[in-house]
Amino acid sequence: MRELGLLDGAPGSFVEWENRHGAVRRADSTGTGLTLTHDATRETVNPGQLEAVARTSVQ
Repeated sequence: MRELGLLDGAPGSFVEWENRHGAVRRADSTGTGLTLTHDATRETVNPGQLEAVARTSVQ
């Protein structure tokens, strides 16, 4: 969660995580915002949405 909080405003940075089921997610800082990639789907998210997805995806 700490790394996700540092991601916004750090263009070129990313955080990738995997849950116990093997589902991989990746969050990227693009310089204009944050994107979240999962199962070949990419969407723009805000920091609050990113934190919520991260918390629910690892439970």
